[in-house]
Amino acid sequence: MTGDHMAQLSAGSPRTGPCRETDPVATLRVTIMADGLTAMASLGAADRMPSADDLRLALSSAGISHGVLTEVLAELSAGGLQDDDVVVARGDAPLDGEDAWFEPLIARRRRVGVPLQLENGRVDFFDLGYAEAVRVGDPLMRRFPATNGSAGRSVTGHELGQRCGKDRTFRRVGRGTRLSAEDPNLLIATVAGLPIFGPDFVQVDPVLRVPAVDVSTGHITFAGTVIVVGDVATGLRIMADGDVIVAGCVEGAEIIADGEVGLRGGMVGQGRGRVQAGRSVHARFLEGVTVEAGLDVTFEETISHSRITAARDVLALSHGGRGQIVGGQTQAGRSIKVAVLGATVGTVTTVVVGTDPFRDQRLQRVEARLIRLRQDIQSTTQQLIRARMAPDLHSLDPAVLIAKMEGLSIEESRARDAMDRFEQTVIDPARSMIQAAAFFYAGVEAGIGHIARPLHDDLPGATLLLREGRIVARS
Repeated sequence: MTGDHMAQLSAGSPRTGPCRETDPVATLRVTIMADGLTAMASLGAADRMPSADDLRLALSSAGISHGVLTEVLAELSAGGLQDDDVVVARGDAPLDGEDAWFEPLIARRRRVGVPLQLENGRVDFFDLGYAEAVRVGDPLMRRFPATNGSAGRSVTGHELGQRCGKDRTFRRVGRGTRLSAEDPNLLIATVAGLPIFGPDFVQVDPVLRVPAVDVSTGHITFAGTVIVVGDVATGLRIMADGDVIVAGCVEGAEIIADGEVGLRGGMVGQGRGRVQAGRSVHARFLEGVTVEAGLDVTFEETISHSRITAARDVLALSHGGRGQIVGGQTQAGRSIKVAVLGATVGTVTTVVVGTDPFRDQRLQRVEARLIRLRQDIQSTTQQLIRARMAPDLHSLDPAVLIAKMEGLSIEESRARDAMDRFEQTVIDPARSMIQAAAFFYAGVEAGIGHIARPLHDDLPGATLLLREGRIVARS
């Protein structure tokens, strides 16, 4: 409430002279504003102005005890602000607390739909940044708790209460996320995938669903599993840390996955299609495709004029005589089992078993990956030590670094397991086989281990085995 106060002030000591009288008395008008944070004053004219101490006493009598502006009182006393309304005291406004708020820690590197500019200055018009994923241990969101603020004080010395901020926690934790063990206000990823942000939560979807892969999406790169409902057009690429499943047909595209690849509609590679899977590849049919599978290649109808390499088996899973390999080269570590090998026109069809085609290559790849991971772990450890020893000198967040360490440790453990599996993989040619349950056509060139046997005549359903240094047919 606004308050006006009038105060009579003596202008100084009594005058001396023949007639003894006092100086005129100055009038101080004081107004306290409704919020209690400001006091205004005006000083009337007088032969002599009161001292600053007199003014301070007058303000005190008006109830003003906090925030008095000494320099203003001095100027009033000197007559510099006479007849003006001036601020003579300022209180301290209360500082309201802040509500809890949440900061996303993942920012898009570039806008969706913008082609990628390569280091050599060229532009990849098929790389449009369709999806950007996170990996295990990546920090996703930070919570900033509510603050209480601080009380204020009026010019009359009364405490002015503040509003405390409203606190709230993450709306949900889970769905691919968890709280950091080092910082309960930091949310980190527990799976690789697509982060979906809400105002106070994040969930990580390990599966990316795409209607089709064409010029509207460009290449797809994803740290999880990719499911394509439609087709994959020529010239496009899909790279996934998990599986890739395509319900439609794949043309001359490239598919690279650390897990499984499923081509339910088949693939017409046009001689430029390529599939690489860390585990197995399953397709309805394959035509003009290069395939590399860390385990098996299975198919339902035909493999024609393709280059197929599987660390373990190539198998036809269909019934009723389907399951034919025609032309190209097919290599498997243990076995090739189909209904028909070759074609009636004597198409050269090369089939080889009895050696691991990827062993040395995979060992080198995993060794390089382990070296990189150990370097990253060492670098992150050093950053963590520096951040803990001198936290004020570094902008590095220990909780973020620890989360990164956890993700790197998980990757290192998986790489070591893969190394152990590869080192223990030994294929015995004597246990390998090439089987065509219905027919071998002339033109098939069979190999088991380092022994080769071209077939110059048709052969009814049989199994080729290595016995005493020779490839023999057993019905």
